[in-house]
Amino acid sequence: MIWTVFLLVQAVLLYLLVTHRSRSESDPPLDKGAIPWLGHAIEFGKDAAKFLNRMKQKHGDIFTVRVVGRYVTVLLDPHSYDCVINDSDSLDFERYADVLMETIFKLRLPHRQPARTKALMKRHFRGMNLATLNETMCRHLESLLKAEIPPNLKYWKQKELFDFSYGLLFKAGYLTLFGGEQNNNSADPTSVYDEYRKFDNLLTKLARRTLKRDESRTAQNARHRLWELLTPAGQTEDSGSHAWIYAYRRLLQREGVDEEMQKRAVLMQLWATQVSVRSGWEMLCVLCLGNIGRLMEISRSYLLYRMNLLELELQYSASLHMRGNIGPAAFWLLGFLLTNPEALSAVRSEFKQIAQMETSGTSLLHSRGNTPVFDSVLEETLRLTAAPFITREVVQEKTIQMANGQKYHLRKGDRVCLFPFTSPQMDPEIHPEPQKFQFDRFLNKDGSAKKDFYKGGRKLKYYTMPWGAGTNGCVGKQFAINTIRQFVYLVLDMDLELCDIDAQMPEINTSRYGFGMLQPKGDLLVRMKARKTN
Repeated sequence: MIWTVFLLVQAVLLYLLVTHRSRSESDPPLDKGAIPWLGHAIEFGKDAAKFLNRMKQKHGDIFTVRVVGRYVTVLLDPHSYDCVINDSDSLDFERYADVLMETIFKLRLPHRQPARTKALMKRHFRGMNLATLNETMCRHLESLLKAEIPPNLKYWKQKELFDFSYGLLFKAGYLTLFGGEQNNNSADPTSVYDEYRKFDNLLTKLARRTLKRDESRTAQNARHRLWELLTPAGQTEDSGSHAWIYAYRRLLQREGVDEEMQKRAVLMQLWATQVSVRSGWEMLCVLCLGNIGRLMEISRSYLLYRMNLLELELQYSASLHMRGNIGPAAFWLLGFLLTNPEALSAVRSEFKQIAQMETSGTSLLHSRGNTPVFDSVLEETLRLTAAPFITREVVQEKTIQMANGQKYHLRKGDRVCLFPFTSPQMDPEIHPEPQKFQFDRFLNKDGSAKKDFYKGGRKLKYYTMPWGAGTNGCVGKQFAINTIRQFVYLVLDMDLELCDIDAQMPEINTSRYGFGMLQPKGDLLVRMKARKTN
């Protein structure tokens, strides 16, 4: 009985210390939630989209909610997004990068200069270097696909579509960006993929510090194995597609980073190019817990899970800088095509027309091409399945002015969060029947790309936001688009069909809202074989 009273007193004191707050006239609407300190953490973590839609209906396009003792202002008016996106003085998104690197990758880069890293990425993922990357990626995709589905294969081969898309695109991306040619001394892509999946499957638990003993051992072993496998990457100057990793190592050397930390930094870059959604620096944050009393020890696992989950989600802010997100994106796109025959026929017809116009020196796979139907399908896929948070830390007091003229005060130490999945992507005023896949939603009647969408009678600057916006937009956007198009072109050039013609798209994993590309709870079983040629 005494122990219970002691715990209740501690709980009350903790609540008074960290959650007391009242709304001033200039603040956005404030909703603390019914649970002291945790606030809306449980509902937010379970299904962020459902929760934020409820808050939007209750409070409007801007509101502040309490989650795990922190206050987050959510802005859901796309007409007003620029006041957050374009402010790099009052709003910060790099504060937690060092915590992320230490917690997940055991990496310390005390003298890192993010601006230099970004400049390096721009040099190697645009212009002529982008053309080289596209050609190399195409070559690896073709080679890996032929190994998976040999041209002389006479019988159908069954595959789970998500695993097939993720695995093949990861390996092709690794060979393109890290491994160079398959016959050199670099690590076998299958070995890297297998270890990476072990590590990636536990990465969020690493960030939340909720690993069980056996999971911790698995994560540690996978991390060490990946360090070994990736050691050769960028060690020597090399021409071709992975010159960027050599340049990145040289940048680390100039910043005084030793060989061990370089090796760990390469793993972080593998992760950043595989699962990040704008840049590896803007993805994740781990809450530093500190000592909050013995009360927390009683329910430590549960609270750690909820606290870190929400912090993780709110800092997993970005747009779709793909590679590992390429795999899920390609899965959803192919799944939507296979379950929508009209869309599949339209894309195949477009690809066929382009193929007929190709010469031996040019190919859809080696050029940007003109594929408005495919582009619309991709944009519609991303509208339905790209769901990152775009989050900033308020580092100094700020007043934002909404598009309707209303002004609101943001307090230092709070966070501000955009969730484009709710608005604009799933807003029925902008996109009628938003839950429905419409392959031609982004096409005009004349077949050209549709870019004019409206809300409240005003044309929107942001009608989807999978790639971010402004100066923090995705550096690798065009490479990602080219890669998905190459992959879909090659796969649709085969005989491909659902094993069950009545199969429906699997449900999404609602706990993944805020983590970039959504992932399915299940999979689609397909069968494929090389198409016969006359």
